[in-house]
Amino acid sequence: IGKIIEYVEDINSIEKVIGIILSQVNNENPKIRFACLYCIYQLTERYGDSFLDLYHKTVLPTINELFKKETVLRVLIQLCDTLQTILEKAPKSIVNENIQNFLDSVFLIFIKSEKECPAILREGIIDVLGELISATEDKFAPFSEKCFDILFQYLTVIIKSNDKNTNLFGELIDVITRVGKYCPEKLAKNSLDIAQSLILFQNNISNFKGNVGEFFESAWEKILPVIKTDHKDIIPTIIQSALKVITNPPEMAISSNPEKKFDVQAFIGDVDLGEKKVTLEKEKITFNTSETEEYTIFLEIFNLFLTELKDSALPYIDVVEQEAKRVLSYPNSDIRVEASRVFPNLIEVVKISADNSKVVLKLKEYLTVLVTAAKNDKENIVVSGMLDSINDLLKDQPKLLNEVELQHLFNELLQIFDKTEASRLYL
Repeated sequence: IGKIIEYVEDINSIEKVIGIILSQVNNENPKIRFACLYCIYQLTERYGDSFLDLYHKTVLPTINELFKKETVLRVLIQLCDTLQTILEKAPKSIVNENIQNFLDSVFLIFIKSEKECPAILREGIIDVLGELISATEDKFAPFSEKCFDILFQYLTVIIKSNDKNTNLFGELIDVITRVGKYCPEKLAKNSLDIAQSLILFQNNISNFKGNVGEFFESAWEKILPVIKTDHKDIIPTIIQSALKVITNPPEMAISSNPEKKFDVQAFIGDVDLGEKKVTLEKEKITFNTSETEEYTIFLEIFNLFLTELKDSALPYIDVVEQEAKRVLSYPNSDIRVEASRVFPNLIEVVKISADNSKVVLKLKEYLTVLVTAAKNDKENIVVSGMLDSINDLLKDQPKLLNEVELQHLFNELLQIFDKTEASRLYL
C-alpha cells in the first residue's frame, strides 16, 4: 500500500485505505505497526499538508501514544522517521500547537538507558528535534532551556564514557547549539565545555568516513563569538586541533589493492606507438567521494577559524601555507577551490602584526601561488574559484603592487582567460 500511495494523485480516492491504516497502527504485531507507520510516512511525503489537515487529529495523538509504549527498536526507528517527516510537511500552526507533546514523547525515550535507547535510535530522536526546531523557530524558545539541559547532560555522559561514536556526537552537538540559539545564556555558560568536546573529537579523527563536518562547522559558528571574548586561552588549542585534521587529507587507493596509493599520473603521460611517440597533455582527474566532501568541510572550518580567530593564527602561518599549497594540486576540485581561499584569509592574519614590507612580500608570494595554480588547472570551475580568491587577495590592498607588477599580473590573467576560452571553444 505504501508503494501504491506514491502513484495515487487524489487523496480522496484512498480514503478507505487510510482509515484501515490508521486503525491498525496499534496492532499487536510489530510488523504491522511498522508497515502502518511506513504508510503514514508515505502519505505525508506524498500529500503533505493535504493529508495532515484532514487527519492530524488522529495521527498526532497516535504517534505520541506509540512513543510511550513501543518497545521494538525497528518500529521506534520508523516512528522517528515518520514524525520527522510530519514535522517537515505539516502546517506550522499544527506543529506549534503540539510542541510540548512532541518533546514529551521523544524525551521519554531519549532519557532511557543505552540498552533501551541505543545510538541508532538516539540519532533518530535528535533528527526529530532538529526538524522540530526548524519547523517552530522562535516558538521553540519557551522549551529551549529544559531541552538544552537534557541534551547537554547526555553530552557529558558520552564524554565521560569515552564513547567514540563520532556521528552521534556530531548530530548531538549540532542540535545542542541550535537549541542554544533560543537560550543564549545557557549556550554561553557551557560554550567552553562544548568547545573542549569538539576538540576532543577532532583530535580523534583518523579518516573522513564519517559525515560530521557540517555538524562541527555549524556548532563552531555558534560558539566562536563567546570563545573569542570569554575563553581566549583555548583558542590556540582549537587552531591546533583543526590543523591536525587538515594536514591529513584522504588518500586515493585502487579498490582491488586498497593499500596501494592511487597515482593519477600513472594512467596518462607519454604513449609509445612504435616508431611514433605521442605525448598526451597530463590532465588533472577529479575524484569525488564522501571522504573528499568531508575533508572539504574541514577546510571550510579552518577558513572559518582564520577569519574569526585571526589574532591567534599568526604562529601557525608557515604550517598553514605549506598545507594549502600542497592541496592546491589535490585531485578533487572542491578541495582545490577551498584551499585557494586560505590565502586571502592568511594575508589578513599577516596584516595584524607585520609591517607593510612583509605584507607586500606575502601578497606577492600568495599571488604567485594562486596565479600559477590557476594557469595549471584543467577544470574551469576550479579556475573560476581561484580567480575569486585572487580577487579577494587583492581587495583592500591598495597600491601594494607597482605599475610593472600590475602589468605582469594582468598579462598572466589574460593567459588564464585565453586558456579558458580555448577550452570552451574546444568543448
